[in-house]
Amino acid sequence: MPGFAVEGLDQDQAMILFHRQQTWPDWQLSGSIYRSGLREDLFYPKWFEGFWEIESRDLSDPEQLILHHFGSFHPDLKHRIIGDRAFNVESLAKALLGEKLLKVVDDPISPNRQLAFLKGGFFLETTVIGRSQGEDPLRGFFADEFIFADHSLTFRNKD
Repeated sequence: MPGFAVEGLDQDQAMILFHRQQTWPDWQLSGSIYRSGLREDLFYPKWFEGFWEIESRDLSDPEQLILHHFGSFHPDLKHRIIGDRAFNVESLAKALLGEKLLKVVDDPISPNRQLAFLKGGFFLETTVIGRSQGEDPLRGFFADEFIFADHSLTFRNKD
């Protein structure tokens, strides 16, 4: 998902994103993914603004349980719609991990990095390293984010 805003979606961009949807989960990194120097957040269409109830499904295993969680999207200082990353990640992680998750915090310098603190002194650091997005009137909003995740046992807590 992008570090840039896309006003319109050209045919090539639409086909790349549509192809990625159709080939899930057998994805390969596309040359169109913006990969370096991500300084900005992912920007969503205006209709994303608000508080959403979300159902997440594993498309490769339809028998899996559906995860129910929440998402929050609001305008930034330039009136672009962005996700409340810490809240959204924490909501999904709690649905997935339950009480194993303690909290999720955003990096105060980069919207592309979060830390999830887990019971047992573990933490998970995630960083967006590539993204692409687009909107098509027939298929809606599409976004890809490639994330690097690192987990460690250096955080200490009292439980």
